[in-house]
Amino acid sequence: MLALDIPSLQQETIDLLENTKTLLSQISNTDNYRHQITQQQELVEKLELRMSVIAPMKAGKSTIINAMIGQELVPSHNFAMTTLPTELVINNQLTTSELHISELTTQILTDVTQQIQQEIKQQGIDWAYEQTKTYSHLKNLVTELEQGISIDSHLIGRSTIQSQLEKLNHISRLSSKLLPENQWTISHLPRIETPCHSLVFSSLSQSRLIIVDTPGPNEAGDNHKLSEIVTSQIQKSAMVLFVLDYTNLHTKAEEDINKEVQKIIELRGKENLFVLVNKIDERKSEKSLTTEQVKDFVVSEFGVEKPHIFEISALKAFEANSFLQRSISFNEFGQKIYKNTWHRMQKVITEAELQQDAEQMWQESGFTVFLHHVIYKLTTSSTHECMRTAIKTAQNCITKLLLPDTPHTFKCSQSF
Repeated sequence: MLALDIPSLQQETIDLLENTKTLLSQISNTDNYRHQITQQQELVEKLELRMSVIAPMKAGKSTIINAMIGQELVPSHNFAMTTLPTELVINNQLTTSELHISELTTQILTDVTQQIQQEIKQQGIDWAYEQTKTYSHLKNLVTELEQGISIDSHLIGRSTIQSQLEKLNHISRLSSKLLPENQWTISHLPRIETPCHSLVFSSLSQSRLIIVDTPGPNEAGDNHKLSEIVTSQIQKSAMVLFVLDYTNLHTKAEEDINKEVQKIIELRGKENLFVLVNKIDERKSEKSLTTEQVKDFVVSEFGVEKPHIFEISALKAFEANSFLQRSISFNEFGQKIYKNTWHRMQKVITEAELQQDAEQMWQESGFTVFLHHVIYKLTTSSTHECMRTAIKTAQNCITKLLLPDTPHTFKCSQSF
């Protein structure tokens, strides 16, 4: 079988993108298109493949990401959590997770923190409490900020990274409440490099997969700069996963969620958008929506193609994988499975039987189908897909420039 010359294809792709930018530079009002192509050029140079995960508040996005990487790394909260997009880079050469924040981003976050601290001193801490009363989880941070805090640019270890990410997201949320006119932005996102406790990512070729934890439509709020960051991440992504909550599908889709999905389709095309309907373990009666009804609903509301719609239970997937990977103990998993009856069951059930329960739970979660049909196919051709995405983006820019009223198809004639 003839082996492909990846370095040559990589250079040809970079040259093609550069020539496209040169062509566009001769036409007025093409700055945005050239910026998109430059972003893709940088990804091809690094052979980085990006996948953004977006969801409305509490749809289970953090649990999905944690289930994919096989460890609890991304923090979750009862309130909107993700206000600061974060990159997760799969790096199986590492033995523990590392958080890296660029010097420039660290300085920006430090400046924002100091501005919040100054505002609290001027207006008073009671004023700060009143401004954030709908976000009770921010009260401790308000108190802490009154004394002053520092931003660490490099941290090692899962628990310390979780704490830092939670703090950064809370600072971003606090800034939008106490400094509404301060629409700050960052060009380099916080980046976590982490080993993956999931076999699906062992097939990564020469490129690196980057999962981007991205704020959803009701997490970004009125922060226009943050919305610009989200748009930029979608434009750079080879694939976008949009998460819906099964328990909310009985009502008509919220207008902002529908707008978000349509924006993704406009930026990346239908073939690059996948919808995950999470929390299917809540389907408890015959009156509940069936799988086919769920897919019909998503097709009707958002126009997504049925093969791109998957039902999952991220919580089941995460808990089952945690036990199978021995991240949690026999007793901890037993309590999750059998709950109030565990005190009786633990006397008669064996570890082998509990492992069978975990394997069945993993199958029932729907993650196997989703990982095989989406993530596995993506990672097995990640190097080629990185270059394909760049070429598709350039083609789309030209199509939208020359034929602005024609729906783009993202077809690509480049062969790898």
